[in-house]
Amino acid sequence: MGRKNISGTRIQCLHCGYTWYTQSQADVTSCPRCGWRVRLRPSRRVSVPASRALMTERPRGPLI
Repeated sequence: MGRKNISGTRIQCLHCGYTWYTQSQADVTSCPRCGWRVRLRPSRRVSVPASRALMTERPRGPLI
């Protein structure tokens, strides 16, 4: 038998320990062995400027 062509990102499931390679561009994938969801990249957090953050705050105290 010949060698397998292995390319992509090496992933290891934190739940069952299974290791596989993926070429997925998604942020999360499922383990083919146990179905556990595995994060490929850190979550994308969006920075909100302080001025915008204040606009979304609920008013404090009674409204007059």
